Amino acid sequence: MKLSSSILVFSLAMGAAASSFNAKHSACSSAATSAVPGPTVRATKGSNKGASGANEDPQTSLTLLPSVIAHGFENDGQDAPEAGQDPSLTSPNNFINFCATVPSLPLTNGKQIKTGSCNPAPMGVIAAITNMPSSKFVFPTNGAKLKANTDFTIAMAIRNFDTGFFVNPEQNFLAAPQQVDACSGNIKGNSHFVIEQLASLDSTTPTDPRVFAFFKGLNNPADSNGHLTADVPAGLPAGTYRLASINTAANHQPALVPVAQHGTLDDMVYMHCSILHHNSIPIEHEHLKHRRIQSSPLGPGQGFGLQQAWRPRANRVETSWFPGGSTTRMTPSSDHYAVPILRIARMRTKLFSLVLMLQAASLAMGMPVEGRDGTTSSGVSTVSVGEPDWLFV
Repeated sequence: MKLSSSILVFSLAMGAAASSFNAKHSACSSAATSAVPGPTVRATKGSNKGASGANEDPQTSLTLLPSVIAHGFENDGQDAPEAGQDPSLTSPNNFINFCATVPSLPLTNGKQIKTGSCNPAPMGVIAAITNMPSSKFVFPTNGAKLKANTDFTIAMAIRNFDTGFFVNPEQNFLAAPQQVDACSGNIKGNSHFVIEQLASLDSTTPTDPRVFAFFKGLNNPADSNGHLTADVPAGLPAGTYRLASINTAANHQPALVPVAQHGTLDDMVYMHCSILHHNSIPIEHEHLKHRRIQSSPLGPGQGFGLQQAWRPRANRVETSWFPGGSTTRMTPSSDHYAVPILRIARMRTKLFSLVLMLQAASLAMGMPVEGRDGTTSSGVSTVSVGEPDWLFV
């Protein structure tokens, strides 16, 4: 009985390990005999003959097999050219010696050569049109407002992409053809998140790809929800940013698909980070959240003053000054930018103070004064000036 239990536990453990392996590699039992693991695919010795006629492994031979020559490469595409169309380069031997045409450049040779290079690796297996990858950010979404210098986690949904495949970027960069999963037909690869800072949301200046605020390669497979995630420790400084995905094949080359006209394989969103606290109220104005509206000391309808508006990104704080008191309130604002108008407010306050002095002088001389409601009075206690209708926002 104990032996049977041990065998059962061992079987369950092996099953879990196999499930974990298959979750990343999606191996098909029906394709196991044809799918050989490792970066080099080797055919059975003697199964193919090179152009020289000798029996040799086509994956180690330095001779191009006639069966893989793409004769379409000999056509420059100008049989019926469109206006402005350029002729294609042509080759009768699959461009196997193309890098010899640029002897001034080094071979890429698996390295990230910043001064430029020539890469002799073929493009590889192209996924079917039904297997083109697609991604969409779950968080942050487009137009998101985040608190600056605060941790957050990026999450992106992805489909038709066999994630978790990545090679050494220092030794195998662009060094092998694109591969697809034998079972699903999806591209084997990995994704990346990159965040760039912008001057503003409406900036039309192209960014410099060499400069970015955050970059993360995603080496793990997507989770059970089909999401890829990455933490952004300490967040981002205050500013405007764009977040983009870079979905690549295992050797970090852009994912290749079978048609020229297709939707984007990546996603991009724009966001803003600012020094906010709780309900988007700036930290220095946090006390305004708990302040109750004060009534005017002159009584209802008797307040005389000016409203000045300061707009945070999600709420508007309005302050009204009255003789002997003030009123502060918050109202929702769809405006995305602060509108400082304190200088104008001070000018208006001085103007209304002057008007108030003139009205008081008129009352002192017994002259009738007309209030906003149309009534007239000749006594100070019955004056009805009312609150102005002006709100400068």
